[in-house]
Amino acid sequence: MSYSISDSFKLIFNQLKSNTQIACFSQQFEFIELLETLNATERYLLAASFCKLPWDVGSVHVLAALQKVRILTATEFISRRMYTNQNIHLILNDFLEQEYELITNLIINASFQSYPEIKELLEECLEYLFKDLLSQPEFNNLNYLSCLKTQLPVEILLGAIQTHIAVILKLHQADVRTSFSKFSAWINEGVNDLKFPKDLYEKLIFDYLEESLNYLLKLSNEENFKGWKFFLIILQTLSSSNNKITGPFMQKYLKSRIKQSASINNKEAVMHLLLTARAFTATDMDINKNLNSYADWYKANIGEMKYYLKTEEFQTILHLLQECIDYEMEEDYLEIHSTIVISPPVLCSKLVHAYKNKCKQRLKQIKDGLQNVDINESIVIEIKFPSILLCSLQPLPKSSGCCVMTTERPITSQTSRIESTKRNVARPVSSARILPKSPACLWLGSSCGAPCDCPPKPANTALRPVFSIFSCILDQGSTVCTITRPSLRSISTNPIPSKDFCTISTQLSLCISTANSICV
Repeated sequence: MSYSISDSFKLIFNQLKSNTQIACFSQQFEFIELLETLNATERYLLAASFCKLPWDVGSVHVLAALQKVRILTATEFISRRMYTNQNIHLILNDFLEQEYELITNLIINASFQSYPEIKELLEECLEYLFKDLLSQPEFNNLNYLSCLKTQLPVEILLGAIQTHIAVILKLHQADVRTSFSKFSAWINEGVNDLKFPKDLYEKLIFDYLEESLNYLLKLSNEENFKGWKFFLIILQTLSSSNNKITGPFMQKYLKSRIKQSASINNKEAVMHLLLTARAFTATDMDINKNLNSYADWYKANIGEMKYYLKTEEFQTILHLLQECIDYEMEEDYLEIHSTIVISPPVLCSKLVHAYKNKCKQRLKQIKDGLQNVDINESIVIEIKFPSILLCSLQPLPKSSGCCVMTTERPITSQTSRIESTKRNVARPVSSARILPKSPACLWLGSSCGAPCDCPPKPANTALRPVFSIFSCILDQGSTVCTITRPSLRSISTNPIPSKDFCTISTQLSLCISTANSICV
């Protein structure tokens, strides 16, 4: 079968083959007129031939002309070209920088399920684009967004907004603990260094703010969410750009979030609540104003919880807030939590008091430079101490209310511990270990003053330690020991069941004021 090829087709083909830039720029109007004269067969042949040509400077403009006269669309071109893997990302970058109708065509078709590979390519292209903008913010160019807003139907435009948000959130991965410590640094980076979040709002999101916020918050509530950095940056950008809309929307969302957290009893939900509230209230360039805004929100929502939560829900939220304290890394927000009054319902005053105390304890810990230490954990630091005498405690019957200290030969301790307990934080203590029971026992006396069958005092008084027992408390099957001396401070060990009292020596810690205060 033979085809009759017109002179117009020969001219167009030869011109494209020799130099696409000339075909596009020197005779653009004439070029489009020639394209419109082609018959169906010539159109097909031209489209197939163009897909095989190398991609050069003017190719993007030629493709735009071919799409305009319905010879070859951007989606068809990429679908044919992608299997050869010839500079696909370079081609897509040209779409984003020039001839925005091409990227619009791709986005429209990517919204349909029949083109999943186009959607994946588009997301990869956007990811590369935003990574480039992170490394070189001065080369910011998101002009294609304005074209999307004018040419896309509303449903597809909302899908494009969601795609952009999802891609941006994946640019940086971090856990929630890092988010608490890096919050201020991330917000400052978003305000001072990054331009594309503002452009995204102004050129694409502005008229669809609530829909964008809904999708952003939906993604942030997914299990194992890691896109905290840009979630907080985008939320802060949207809140500061149009607080008249975001203000009422976010206030309503956060209050409903508190109620939801109380019902599901989930710590991650409360951590999400606190971070979201901080980003939402960071709407001003003045840091103090932002902190005041957060304090106002905290007072109105957390401080007044008893007025819209049941007592059980109030207790749940306060317990969850207490669990979140260990994640706090910034003094300013802990100051707010520890100073703002929380109105307690009946029988909840002690719970509020405990929460406040833990906030203050964490605040002191951060000021002392121990940000990364959990309040309920301990750390080990090497410290040199002179020779000390280690001792262990052995229990007497619980009813007697007293205990026996056994002594062992002096040993030299080359290390000691700085232990952080629930009641005492970061105090130097001597190392402790379980020692074999010594025949020489020292009667320490009864904590309650009641008579008991205690062993006699040791004959060898040289083995008697120079400190005395201050109290030995037996509380509901747990033993807590406190030892004092003028030059020796003491701390309480964590409660230990009486049946496991043989391990008390591993947790008994003697706080040393000076190394020379220990005598053998």
